Amino acid sequence: MKLKTLLLLLCSVFSTYIYSAEQVTDPSFHIECRQNDRSFSLDFSSPSKDWTEDDMAITFIKSNEAGKVLKVPAKTFYYTDNISKTQDALCKNDKQVNTFAAYTVNENLMVMFVKSSGRPGLDMVHAILVDTKEGAVVDSKELGRSKNHYVAVLKAKNGFKLRLARDSKSLNKLVTCDCDASIVDDWMEITFKKNKIISSWSSK
Repeated sequence: MKLKTLLLLLCSVFSTYIYSAEQVTDPSFHIECRQNDRSFSLDFSSPSKDWTEDDMAITFIKSNEAGKVLKVPAKTFYYTDNISKTQDALCKNDKQVNTFAAYTVNENLMVMFVKSSGRPGLDMVHAILVDTKEGAVVDSKELGRSKNHYVAVLKAKNGFKLRLARDSKSLNKLVTCDCDASIVDDWMEITFKKNKIISSWSSK
């Protein structure tokens, strides 16, 4: 009887371990969005269910319609819970975070800011411009890398401002070590023109 109880206990512990491992390793997540009168969702899914494979795809889904895989430059491991939200967002995550950094550009366009793993270096921050009426990416851009756990996103007069890492040319002339001493934080301005993402550093 004791042996049977022990075996049942071991099976329970082993099953819990497997479930926990799957929860940790599978990076997939789902986001619900609404822009104007349009409701849609975004699926960030990993076929391998392993974040180390960098194989996530983003699928745009409208109600009662088949999903469309968004065309982004490269598959990678995306995550969104470390982008700070400082204004009303269009989307909400199902589990990991309450809101998702996606904002209105015009009545049909939405920009979303996501991070991707830059291991073993700094993480990369991306801007993805999505036509929410057609369910398609119209532009995307790697904005730069972040030294911080959280990335600040602020609403600006004509777009947005993000706090990112910048390799300072002026410091490069002074710093002689082979190190990250010349990398400083700076504000990058994001604007939009003719369905294109325009980025520039605030300080020239």
